[in-house]
Amino acid sequence: MIKKLLLSIFTALLVFNISFSHAANETNNSVNLKEKAFKTLSDALFDEKIHYNIKIDIFDIINNFITEDLPPESPEDLVQDFYQNMIDNPDQSTFTIDLLNNDQQESSEDIKKPAETDKNIIELLKKTVESDNDNIILYGLDSISKGKVKELLPDVIIKLKNFDSDDLEVETSLISTIGKIGNDSAIETLQPYLDDENLRIKLNALQAIGDIKTENANKILKEYVSKDSLELALLSSGILVNEGDEKALKLLQEGIESPIILTQQKTMIAISNVTNPVILPLIKIALKSDNDVIKAYALNNLGKIDTIESVKLIQPYIEDEKLMPRAIIALSQNSSKEAFRILESMMKSDNNIQKTYIIAVLSRIKDKRILPLLKIALDDKNENISIAAAKILHTFEDDSGIDALKIAIKSNNEDISLRAAAFLGYIGDNTGQSILLNAIDDTNLPSWKRLDISIILEKLGDKGIVPKLKELLSKQRPKTLPKDLNPSAKTLKEFIKDDSVWVQLNSAVFLIRNKDSDCLPILEKLSNDPDLLVRTTAVDLLGELGSEKALPVLNKSLEDESVRVRVKAAESIIKILSAQKTHKNIKEKSNTPT
Repeated sequence: MIKKLLLSIFTALLVFNISFSHAANETNNSVNLKEKAFKTLSDALFDEKIHYNIKIDIFDIINNFITEDLPPESPEDLVQDFYQNMIDNPDQSTFTIDLLNNDQQESSEDIKKPAETDKNIIELLKKTVESDNDNIILYGLDSISKGKVKELLPDVIIKLKNFDSDDLEVETSLISTIGKIGNDSAIETLQPYLDDENLRIKLNALQAIGDIKTENANKILKEYVSKDSLELALLSSGILVNEGDEKALKLLQEGIESPIILTQQKTMIAISNVTNPVILPLIKIALKSDNDVIKAYALNNLGKIDTIESVKLIQPYIEDEKLMPRAIIALSQNSSKEAFRILESMMKSDNNIQKTYIIAVLSRIKDKRILPLLKIALDDKNENISIAAAKILHTFEDDSGIDALKIAIKSNNEDISLRAAAFLGYIGDNTGQSILLNAIDDTNLPSWKRLDISIILEKLGDKGIVPKLKELLSKQRPKTLPKDLNPSAKTLKEFIKDDSVWVQLNSAVFLIRNKDSDCLPILEKLSNDPDLLVRTTAVDLLGELGSEKALPVLNKSLEDESVRVRVKAAESIIKILSAQKTHKNIKEKSNTPT
């Protein structure tokens, strides 16, 4: 009996030891592969023979891993470029029509927040700080600031203290980075630069101290409110006024009331991020300026101050030809019923330019309070506006715009008719199928639009469109594929076996979106293709696939003759292993007893 018990214990311990050893080996292999991937990036980054475009790509990779995506917080990012266009180009007619007619997905830069920083990235960024190459230092500092990599604060401080170059860009970037990642202990390093002969260095040092946002930092800022240098005084006042500092408020008022336009502009820049209503009297003064740029700054500020008084100050500018876009954005950022009432009134008007900008802004607001505005837009006589409203409503799972789309497909304007038919097809309605079939061979249409139409028709069950879909797919590259349209899984399974490498690669993109790993063998094969672009694309898609089964293939690609393939393979390896770590952490947290 005792012998059997001992034998059972021994067997259990043996199994545990084997399992533990296997898990340890897997962990060690992952760590070694990750380190190898980072070494690949490091070797390319510091190799003087490598083109700077590739080095910029490497910093983009780093930034993706040290920051996490956040959804856009306001509609301002969508129409930011339209601001200056409207000021510079009073003739807005063509511009506003383009805004609604552009169906192609355009990427906008995502808002980022700091993420947990991998020790390998910290080591790599540390090397960039220690580099003698000014461009490498600048890109490295930018990444450190974006990722808030506080672990490197001592290294950045040492670099600044030992800095002996004449490159002002690097020196000011070192100062700014210390402010972004620093704390009270960094103030001592920054203070001497407040007395530098160069005004730009002074301003950067003061801003860096302001970025630290501590009581000690504010004490220093208050000292500079009364300094002789207008720039330093305005900068410190702009930071302090958010705390309601009366002395700062008074100085800023003097800046806005200055007869010198440049001083007024500097003052408005200083308060551009202030959200405290205490600056409303200053905004009122700015709105009396004869200069449209000063008024534009003022409206921008009003969008950040969520009060009824802000709405009253914005309202007169919705009829201003040049400042109307800023006024609309400012109103959309205000949560009051009065702001909504004004937008509603504008949506019912005959002013197509106003309505176009309102729709553009509404497309970025993920809040059901905008639904009544969209319902008004559905009945608009301007078919561009009604189609746009129907599309936005669909994002709220509201298909009340279908009737408006069915009316629009009867339009005499072929472009409007086609867009309405395409969106109906997108949501599974075949009312406009004949219009789509007529358009598929229209060579005047861009190829990406014809591809979209062919995918919609295939999804609607038109089997005859499959050869045309394959033909169009062979002419596209993965980056140009539609982001919200996928052919059926059955069609993709056929296409992945096609003789055309681009049909295979593009099919792989769609399959990966569907979390389908059937494309792994094809991607493995194409990672060895003689064509550099094909190899690079295949290796990139292996990273998107995210399967650990791809790691041996990617490990082999780290030895590719092309640095582009090696860098892309390194990125894919890090992406897969980082996702594994995140999944493991989530699983451990979910299993932790509360």
